[in-house]
Amino acid sequence: MLRQHWVIDAPAAAGSDWAADQLIAERPQSEKLGERGWWLFQLVRQVPLAWWTETTGMTPAELLGWARKTDWAEALQRGWFDVLGAAREIDWCEAFLDHAFGDLGAGIESHRAAQVLGWLPQARRERYWLRHLQQGTLPLSALIAAASGGETLGPQLSQALTEQLLTRARAGTLKDDYTVRAMLADFGAVVHPDCLSAYGSIADQRAAGETAAYADMLQAVVQTAALRRALIALQPDPTPRTP
Repeated sequence: MLRQHWVIDAPAAAGSDWAADQLIAERPQSEKLGERGWWLFQLVRQVPLAWWTETTGMTPAELLGWARKTDWAEALQRGWFDVLGAAREIDWCEAFLDHAFGDLGAGIESHRAAQVLGWLPQARRERYWLRHLQQGTLPLSALIAAASGGETLGPQLSQALTEQLLTRARAGTLKDDYTVRAMLADFGAVVHPDCLSAYGSIADQRAAGETAAYADMLQAVVQTAALRRALIALQPDPTPRTP
């Protein structure tokens, strides 16, 4: 069965009615796109994402792959990205992330990937952090920073990150990683409760030649773990009890 082949081309001239749709014919001097690409970008961001999938029969991932093979890849990607910023459609978010992380340098820029991650629900966001941790495609400091700013982490990512920290602490390299060690308390505030014991044991791994500042960091780990346990103990038991 033959599949339809889609082709796209940018406008050759500005439309006389574009001003009514707030389309700007004159390309800004700072704009990287050429004139026709600038026009196409503006038109693309006027169209709902669902139109593209329904009209072409392609998935978001397939559309991004198709766009890369055209002469207008950047205009299409930027237009879709702008629409996605308002729509926050999960399948498009994940397609953009797979596109970016699957071929570094050919996908969207890292700051845009970070934006897309922020648009995903927590559980799906953690899936990408875990992938980076397992593949070693982002430094541990970047992952700890990304994971430490919001909700309590899931058990799988918490365990994986804690194991990385413990490995470095046992090897004596954590004391020299000033960026990571400065975030230990923040990470402890969001680590999953099931991983609190392992997290607290980071403080048991003493290193030769450690400074007073590093010892203070380890003490902060102990205090954070203790505070989290105390707060958890104060929470009501969700299990119903028979009178």
